[in-house]
This record gives sequence, C-alpha cells and structure tokens, in this order.
Amino acid sequence: MPWIGRYARKDGTEVSEHARSSPGSRRELTTFGMAMLMIWAIGSGQLHITDAEREAAPAPRPHASAPAVPGEGEGR
Repeated sequence: MPWIGRYARKDGTEVSEHARSSPGSRRELTTFGMAMLMIWAIGSGQLHITDAEREAAPAPRPHASAPAVPGEGEGR
C-alpha cells in the first residue's frame, strides 16, 4: 500500500499525507476480517448453534396484572 505525500490539487485544495489502497481492497479486507471473527467465535466456544436453538421458542404467556376476582387482594 503506497504512502502518498502532501500535495495540492489543481483547484488549490491541500491534501494531507495518506495511504492509498487498491480499488476493492477495503471490501476484501472487511470480508476477510468477518470470516476470521466467525472462525474465532466458533473455535473459542463463544458461538453455539444447536438444533434446539434453531426451533422457534414458544411465545411467552401473558401474566395478569390485576386480581382475577374483583375485590380480592385489596386490604380488608
């Protein structure tokens, strides 16, 4: 990856020093990094995929927020 020194564009805009990479290399590096992250997560035991987790979990049952019988639960 070449290092580009400071220069001025034709319109007079100053450009600071920076590294220039080839077209498409950022996408390739990101893809490679994500693949390595997945390999690390699976290999270190951080990611577990089982058949039971693939099945949809049952929906939680609603809980009553008021007494089932009017007047019950009130201080008598």
